[in-house]
Amino acid sequence: MPSRVVELLAALRAALEPITPRWYLFGAQAALLHGAARLTADVDVTVDAEGHAAGELIAALQNAGFTLRVADAETFIARTRVIPLVHTASGIPVDVVLAGTGLEDLFLQRAQLRNIQGVSVRVASAEDVVVMKVLAGRAKDLATSTRS
Repeated sequence: MPSRVVELLAALRAALEPITPRWYLFGAQAALLHGAARLTADVDVTVDAEGHAAGELIAALQNAGFTLRVADAETFIARTRVIPLVHTASGIPVDVVLAGTGLEDLFLQRAQLRNIQGVSVRVASAEDVVVMKVLAGRAKDLATSTRS
């Protein structure tokens, strides 16, 4: 039986693939797949919306079993470029980051296709996860990314 995270990833894939194949898993879930010992309660993905409005993404995600975690999504997304959701079936929070230009383009290109309990998902490379953690500048991320 697939884990709750795998069920969530399958639902994300089903929602996003018809809109854009350019998305990847990052954050602590990606770090775990690369062998880091991390505890996390959420899933982070970056999506290249390819000219689709955030509303289209939200509708597709809601149809796939995700619920918004904020009341004024439009204002929140305009300010942060993040769509905060929860996967209703598992209760796991999901942050969908809308990709910009620059580093995120490079991260999208270098993301590696991984089979996670039967679900194919693009995952940020280990090197890119480290870069993201350093750029985030959070103490817990810096401690994890600088260990040898």
